[in-house]
Amino acid sequence: MRESGINAVRAELFKALSQSNRLIILELLREGELSVSEIFLEIRQKQSNTSRHLHTLLVAGLVYVRKEGMNSFYGVKYKEVLEILDLATRLSAHEMTGRPRCRQD
Repeated sequence: MRESGINAVRAELFKALSQSNRLIILELLREGELSVSEIFLEIRQKQSNTSRHLHTLLVAGLVYVRKEGMNSFYGVKYKEVLEILDLATRLSAHEMTGRPRCRQD
């Protein structure tokens, strides 16, 4: 399999999803846009750390940013981002409950 552009993009997407605070941020954004201040208060991280996580999510194409005066508001860019989170939750639940694996034919 060749390392095509799509594989590089997918790798960056999964890298952005590999940090638990970023997953929490995406779950917070499930309900709609939030400002950086609202997000950092919810995740109880320094604002600089929150901004760094948001930047990673932005570069990976998972969120968008909307400027309003001095404030920046973030939102989930595509509904498929939330579908990925839902699928990951279901897969995690399988692992936690020890469900049998799918057969490989």
